[in-house]
Amino acid sequence: MMMKPWHRSVSVASGSKMIISARVTFAMQCPMLFLINITMWLLQKKFWDSLKAKYMVENATSKKFLASKFFDYKMVDSRRVVEQFHEIRHILNQFSKHKMNMDESVIVSAIIDKLPPSWKNYKRSFKHKKEDVTLEELGQHLRIEEEYRINSVDE
Repeated sequence: MMMKPWHRSVSVASGSKMIISARVTFAMQCPMLFLINITMWLLQKKFWDSLKAKYMVENATSKKFLASKFFDYKMVDSRRVVEQFHEIRHILNQFSKHKMNMDESVIVSAIIDKLPPSWKNYKRSFKHKKEDVTLEELGQHLRIEEEYRINSVDE
C-alpha cells in the first residue's frame, strides 16, 4: 500500500502474530506542529471571515449610496450641462463596477428629467421624440445644444 509522506505504518505484535496494524498521521508524531497548523488555519479563517463580512456590508451600503447618488442628482443652471452629464456618467460607471445594471432607455430618460430648469423646452421636445436615443447620442445632443446656447447668448 502506498502511503502519503505524512503517514507511517505502525505494527504492534505479540509473539509472531500481528495484533494491530495502524497508520499514524503526522499529527500523532508531532502534536505541537499539528496544533500550530490548526491554530494558524483557524486564525486565517477568522481573519478572512471578518474581512468578508466587513467588505460585503460595505459593498451593499455602497450600492445603496450609488443608487441614491444617481436618483438624487440634480442639474443646475450655474454649471455647464455637459460637465454635469460627465458626472452622471461617472456615477453610472460605478454602477457597472458593482454589477448594477439598468436599462439604457431608463438612464437616458432619467438624465433628460435631470436637465436644469432653463432647458425645460428642450426637455419637453426631446421626450416627445419617437426614436430611442443611446447614452452616447444624448451626450452629443446635449453638447450641440449647449454650444448653440452659448453662441446665441454671445451674439
